[in-house]
Amino acid sequence: MKSAQVDLVQQSWKKIMPNRAAFAARFYTTLFERDPTLRKLFKNDMRAQQTHFLTAMGIAIAGLKELHDIAPYLQQLGDRHGLYGVKKADFVSFTSAFFDTLSHELGATLTDEERLAWADAFRTIVTAMQVPA
Repeated sequence: MKSAQVDLVQQSWKKIMPNRAAFAARFYTTLFERDPTLRKLFKNDMRAQQTHFLTAMGIAIAGLKELHDIAPYLQQLGDRHGLYGVKKADFVSFTSAFFDTLSHELGATLTDEERLAWADAFRTIVTAMQVPA
């Protein structure tokens, strides 16, 4: 990813942080609406899951400029997701739900350039996670 794209992703993520709990709740609601089969992967308290999601995203986003520093973390995250039954194809639903939630949260302030940067960020993160096919 280009440095300018990372900056856009990190700046837009900071805009979400004041409403992060609502963002995470909306994300999972949207995810399960898009793909109800994924609901079975989440057997624990969804509030705890939402916190895990925000933490993992925060670490990944903060480390995008120095991906080699967070590569072991992302690999472990991918391994855990694989153990839970998440497949690489599930990230299509994840990405779609995330972008819908991002668009809702940021509204008209979300630019096309930011959308492209986020798309690159997702590809980078998922590739680093190496989630099973």
